[in-house]
Amino acid sequence: MVSFRSRRASLARLALGLIAAVPLALSGCGDDDEADIAVSARPNIVWIVAEDMNFEIGAFGDSVATTPHLDRLAAEGVRYTNLFATSGVCAPARAALITGMYATSIGAHHMRSIDGGYKPVPPPDVKTFTEHLRAAGYYTSNRGKTDYQFSDVFGGAPPTNWDEPNGDWRGRAPGQPFFAYFTLLVTHEIGLFGEDDPVTDPGSVEVPPYYPDTPVVRRDFARLYDNVASMDEEAGRILEMLEQDGVADDTIVFFFTDNGRGFPRDKRWVYDGGIHVPMILRRPTERNAGTTDDRLLSFIDLPATVLSLAGVEVPGAMQGRPFLGPQRQPERDLVFAAADRHDEASDRIRAVRDKRYKYIRNYQPDTPYGQSIEFRNNLATMQEMFRLHDEGRLDPPAEWYFRSTKPVEELYDTEVDPYEIDNLANDPAMEPVLARMREAHFDWVARTGDLGAVPERELAERYWPGGVQPQTAAPTFETAKGASEGSIEVSLSSATEGASIAYALDGSTDPSWRLYDGPFEVDPGMIVRATAVRYGYSISDEVSLCAGKSGVAGRRSVTIESNGLQRTFELVVPDSALRGQPAPLVLLYHGVLADGDGILTLTGMAEKGAAEGFITVAGDGVGASWNAGLCCGEAMAREVDDVQFARDMVAAVEAEYCIDVDRIYATGFSNGAAMTFRLYCEANDLFAAFAPVAGSLALTRCEPSDFKPVEIVNNTDDPVVPFSLGNFSFVSSVGTNDCGDERFFEEPAENVTCEVAGGCGEEVRTALCAVEGLDHHWPGGARNPEGPFFATDYIWDIFVDAAD
Repeated sequence: MVSFRSRRASLARLALGLIAAVPLALSGCGDDDEADIAVSARPNIVWIVAEDMNFEIGAFGDSVATTPHLDRLAAEGVRYTNLFATSGVCAPARAALITGMYATSIGAHHMRSIDGGYKPVPPPDVKTFTEHLRAAGYYTSNRGKTDYQFSDVFGGAPPTNWDEPNGDWRGRAPGQPFFAYFTLLVTHEIGLFGEDDPVTDPGSVEVPPYYPDTPVVRRDFARLYDNVASMDEEAGRILEMLEQDGVADDTIVFFFTDNGRGFPRDKRWVYDGGIHVPMILRRPTERNAGTTDDRLLSFIDLPATVLSLAGVEVPGAMQGRPFLGPQRQPERDLVFAAADRHDEASDRIRAVRDKRYKYIRNYQPDTPYGQSIEFRNNLATMQEMFRLHDEGRLDPPAEWYFRSTKPVEELYDTEVDPYEIDNLANDPAMEPVLARMREAHFDWVARTGDLGAVPERELAERYWPGGVQPQTAAPTFETAKGASEGSIEVSLSSATEGASIAYALDGSTDPSWRLYDGPFEVDPGMIVRATAVRYGYSISDEVSLCAGKSGVAGRRSVTIESNGLQRTFELVVPDSALRGQPAPLVLLYHGVLADGDGILTLTGMAEKGAAEGFITVAGDGVGASWNAGLCCGEAMAREVDDVQFARDMVAAVEAEYCIDVDRIYATGFSNGAAMTFRLYCEANDLFAAFAPVAGSLALTRCEPSDFKPVEIVNNTDDPVVPFSLGNFSFVSSVGTNDCGDERFFEEPAENVTCEVAGGCGEEVRTALCAVEGLDHHWPGGARNPEGPFFATDYIWDIFVDAAD
């Protein structure tokens, strides 16, 4: 294969010589040329799409343009001279480019449909061509706009559309073919606004006759050429990236623009100034380098052609015709375009064009040519037209904008009248042409299901009933034994017709979404995340599957045998844990009252934890708890390894449920806090956070150096258990005073001194340690007749704050 570098100079000289002389025009490549365009079975493909310009490129004969990079691309490729956008404005045109469908067929024809209160919902069999590429193994990337009407302008495209929604091809797997779509914004209409003097000489530009030829207008055109020069530099950087990465010789490059110049009668209109755009196509093995091709092409043909070049079957629903590749179809005779609502200005105009004649049908002839659009009115050329009109100095044909009505039909001979000034619709000699084009128009309206006749408010109600965007139904999982030993086959589906599904096999907050196109296999324990979207609908809720886990939700008892001893624990599992998203796990430790009144139950905390998505483990109430008698002093005497019990419990839960291994917590109160501290000392490789929420009678085995000592003076013999976890610190104590009342004190750990006097009733002073909203007095022991467990919400909130 010949390198671009080795032949670039000679090709450039040859091509520019052809351009300067009489360009060689090709009506199409013969069959014997097909072998010449095959870079590989699956070539890389790049689209470079500039905004709001026509043929202001040196390679197309414009002597004012400074476009060395595009000129070089043209020297190495083919210039297409008859490509037409399906709309003269970006969003409807881009909807056609991404789907291969007329915007009028899929409800995307009004500029920024969201301004009308909806996003279009294409038929269920309509998919972006990038989805078809992804299904075939291509890596797809986008940089710049999305703006397909069913997406946002600069993002929000369905996750099924792109592997990389805002980047390039460099994230692909080694050897993976790619499609990359770059939008170059610098030539956008907004770049014409401003008062800076342009670099381009305003005296050198050509002003079309439908504008007043004044210094103001010339300055705007000169500014356009400045922006084109900047755009050319951006295009050059993309081409250089291909060479730097060593993929240029395997990449087909398309350059074209999204619609015409950002001037009145060009952008937003169906005149050629709005829809006739240039295209350069470079193939590494291009035998016809430096030539032109005058085949009649439409934007809807480009997606089909990309699929054909990539070896991907063109879907039957796609309305475009591939003009290259093994699925190439004969050249079309006609192209079609539409104009509907543009920003705040509503209209309905349709156009049909062959290589010579243009037919325009004005469905609202009483609507003026020039409706006021606030954004466009910022353009100095527009202000100049207003000024000259007010002064009575705007002469024909430049006064077209202020005509109060339009004819129903317009017909132009673009060969002799390229600016479409002389309407031939009433010329008797042109009646045969008029009749032929009129018939073609009505046939197209019927054949493609043109939705332009449907009032936009009805269209909005059809897509978003009651003004509410429908939501795509979340995917559902089905699993089966995989073909590989030990693997699990996963299938996904959505109840929403036409939904596309994306899935991910990683647990990151910003996963790399893969396109689902059929069952796939995973290893047991693999987390599968999935979401679905029907174009125009909101994205579904995300769901997850932990492959191979078969636990059930709810409250259940679990018996664990470890070190020759059995214990029964209560496991509370939220419904959310069954959806596969890894759930945090917390072990809740009981305490035992000094007066033997019984074990403090953790029922309230377990239920609260489950409501917030935690899997919780706790004792089952009486006689089967994790208590201080076993976990602290007596545990050592009996040689019972409570730390191993904790590890075994975590393993038992993980065998049935998907747990977040980075969010395994332990917490306890009273004597149970001692076990929490012991886990801190002996099992901190397993647990992510420890939050003892009350004092212990037996904190004798471990003195962590980062527990913050705080002096507290009280009338009990209970030791105070201070602790510190990150930025969260507190100290707490449970004790019994000489009246038999248990007291719970909690304060921030810094600079705290709490003094509790002895005595009964009113003599007990707790004000210094009070916590607003917390009842410190537990009459009658551990069980509070006012609720299931003292201060449940408060203690749980303390724990969650610490865990986070």
